[in-house]
Amino acid sequence: MHRPIFKQLSALRNAENLEWTCEDCRKESPHRKSFIIPEDDDDDTDGIPLGESGSAAMSKLLRDISLEVKKAVKMELASVNESLSSWCVKMDTINATLEILTEKLSRYTVLVTY
Repeated sequence: MHRPIFKQLSALRNAENLEWTCEDCRKESPHRKSFIIPEDDDDDTDGIPLGESGSAAMSKLLRDISLEVKKAVKMELASVNESLSSWCVKMDTINATLEILTEKLSRYTVLVTY
């Protein structure tokens, strides 16, 4: 029922570099140097060797996944690059407009002061 919480607490208690209890409690509690947390999976394939065909299939699967991830990342980066390019063009336009307005403002300031 509360097995995952028990596992987490056990792991916390047994971790040497995590100080989650007070000094007195830590001194009084027994300290184990090693522990085993069993896995709660229902896989019956644990410990079964894959063999050459299974290993080749696994390698192919990993290559296919790697290629798909690369394609997806390239597509996303292309989209970001396109967006950044359009923003650069807009910023150049804004800078040019700001330069023109600054120039006009300085001319008007000169005219008003005379």
